[in-house]
Amino acid sequence: MPEVFGCYLLRSCHAKGKGRTYIGFTVNPSRRLRQHNGDIVSGAAKTKRLRPWEMVLFVHGFPTAVTALQFEWAWQHPEVSLDVRAAAQRLGKKRLQGVQGKVRLLHEMLNLEPWRYFPLSLHILSSAHAPLRAQCPPLPAHIAVTFAPLEDLDPGYDIADESTSQAEEEAAQTALGSTNSMAPGSKASSPAPSPAPSPHASPSKAGGKGACRLCAGDASRTWWACSSCDSRFHLGCLARHLLEKVRV
Repeated sequence: MPEVFGCYLLRSCHAKGKGRTYIGFTVNPSRRLRQHNGDIVSGAAKTKRLRPWEMVLFVHGFPTAVTALQFEWAWQHPEVSLDVRAAAQRLGKKRLQGVQGKVRLLHEMLNLEPWRYFPLSLHILSSAHAPLRAQCPPLPAHIAVTFAPLEDLDPGYDIADESTSQAEEEAAQTALGSTNSMAPGSKASSPAPSPAPSPHASPSKAGGKGACRLCAGDASRTWWACSSCDSRFHLGCLARHLLEKVRV
């Protein structure tokens, strides 16, 4: 099955865990939820208490594991992220708290560049969570929203996938660390949302012929270069260009 890179939101179902949430990244949401609940090893230390945990939603469709991890970091640290902090300040701390606050922030983020141009899907695990979206801004028209159990999202996953998925997540975490000049906890900067290399495109450095082929602007933190023709693009410019072609 195709690779899935996504971020998820958990809520604690423990009697003492009201309002407690956890945001994470995974390539296999079913396996990751089992880890958080202690059914299999390698769950996050922060979720060992206040079990069991329920997955509220899963947003997926990120082009690489690194871009999904960068989204995860920004969602976890909205007041620090360069891409999200203006929206976080506008909402205020109280409106960012609890499950409702995390869902509201997610909708705000999905309307920000560069994420608003990504081919994302939002999968909500139960129709009972639909009211959480009542006070949220509408999402870009191309982002599909579905309501169904987790099993309907990834029916191709099975036990045999687990070791591979775990290795993919660990490799992605390592790749993210190598792209950041500062540790994810730093308040001086947030992880730059530059995607990881692929066979058809690779991160480019600014300077010389590094102008965007579409807008002629200088390099930015969201920057791609074609490995075949050496053309360079801002990710936002390329996404807008492709979406226009789809509409036509």
